[in-house]
Amino acid sequence: ISRDGGAFWTPWNEGLTHTEIGSTLIASPMKLSADGDYLYLGTNGSGVFRRELGTTEPCPDLNGDGTVDIVDIMLVAVRWGMTSADPDWDPRYDLDGDGDVDIADIVLVAAHWGETCP
Repeated sequence: ISRDGGAFWTPWNEGLTHTEIGSTLIASPMKLSADGDYLYLGTNGSGVFRRELGTTEPCPDLNGDGTVDIVDIMLVAVRWGMTSADPDWDPRYDLDGDGDVDIADIVLVAAHWGETCP
């Protein structure tokens, strides 16, 4: 990632690094943490995103047809606003496990768009 094998890199922003060329900061867009547990992704002006590696997220193929698609997203979307207190509550659609069905759950399905599931 560094033009010189890392000699100019210094710690910066939760695991990402930068180097200075003159007065210009050059940022590394991705970096693996020293322990290998996290991948950091830096964005221009939007901050740093961290993804834990080595964990397997369950495939959100909610209708069981083998592919994550619009049907799976709609199965979550029609339950928008439901909470664990609702009589028709089904925890399969609360993908983030926070006790309600909201945009975060839809995003979790959409993130797997087009994937095939075993």
